[in-house]
Amino acid sequence: MPRALFSVSYTVRPEKREEYLDYVRRLRGLLRTDDRHYDVFEVKGKKNQFSEILLTPSVEELDTFEDSMDDAARGLLGKIEDCMEKGTTRYSTMLELE
Repeated sequence: MPRALFSVSYTVRPEKREEYLDYVRRLRGLLRTDDRHYDVFEVKGKKNQFSEILLTPSVEELDTFEDSMDDAARGLLGKIEDCMEKGTTRYSTMLELE
């Protein structure tokens, strides 16, 4: 069964950067598990441009991921969205080759 990788890339408003970094650090602690990896990267040379990466052991787990999040994680995701510049969000889903 191939693993699934979901990424979302966006720009954070400069005045919201510190708040954003705090929210992401807290969210990371809620979403990581032994078999699910969640990380956030800043694009080299492009301040305030970030990519969130979620790697799950299967497509099925990725498909049910949002439904399995608790209220604390959902609240942090909403706060992160409030930090983003409108119109900069790009999504991508990739499947591991077998």
